[in-house]
Amino acid sequence: MENGYETYTYQTALQIISDAMNHGKRVFIKDMAKCLMPLHGETPCLAPSLSSQANEAWDGTSVLREQHKLRNPTVIPRKHLSKFHFAFLIRNPQQSIPSLYQCSIPPKSFTTGWHGFKSSDAGYRELRRLFDYLICIKQIGPSSGNKICIVDAEDLLAHPEETVERFCSSVGVVFDRGSLQWGTEKGQQRARDLFKNWAPFHDVALTSTSLKAKPPKMTALEADIVEWTESYGGEAAALIQKNVEDNMDDYLYLKQFAIKPN
Repeated sequence: MENGYETYTYQTALQIISDAMNHGKRVFIKDMAKCLMPLHGETPCLAPSLSSQANEAWDGTSVLREQHKLRNPTVIPRKHLSKFHFAFLIRNPQQSIPSLYQCSIPPKSFTTGWHGFKSSDAGYRELRRLFDYLICIKQIGPSSGNKICIVDAEDLLAHPEETVERFCSSVGVVFDRGSLQWGTEKGQQRARDLFKNWAPFHDVALTSTSLKAKPPKMTALEADIVEWTESYGGEAAALIQKNVEDNMDDYLYLKQFAIKPN
């Protein structure tokens, strides 16, 4: 699907970020950890656009494995990863997997161009691998200068102000209560333009004007399976259930480190 970024590479993205930082800006980036890793679980290696940097000590070597017992799972050299302050957003797969599935079938798939749900789309395993690697090399955690910052979507929705305030404190940003509200027509239009190809993934946010407390939806898995079956059919419900169960362990592992609202 053409979106204007077909020729962009990892090097392009890193250069855009570097240019912005050189102008005194702190850049906020949101992406899936799996987008930093080889496809389909292939052995990590440098991205082709970064191959000119192959003469540096690539941290997927045996030396690093001996020191840390964990290999860099990404296609980006550690020297670039070290420039970022990582924070993680997680969501209960019992809510996220059905949402992802819905975006992969008509009518939403006509907009996203994303046809057919695959288990690799969820990204929980890759997120956990990246998290463990950053802990292992002491880029985040008690032995580093950066606190662990994991936000659970359930906490964010249930306690938005407290959670955002804790997030800001963790990453060194001054908390502004006004950031919980938005909605100027100019801002809304800009968001619609930027996310036009991905609107189904962000439809609720694109039509909202504030972040207000909303109690999380707590239902038994059995009840959800009934709902999925009614909405998508038995085969799809079984696929959703399998992926919920397959990703739950990684979600719960990360959840234990999540920041807690006051």
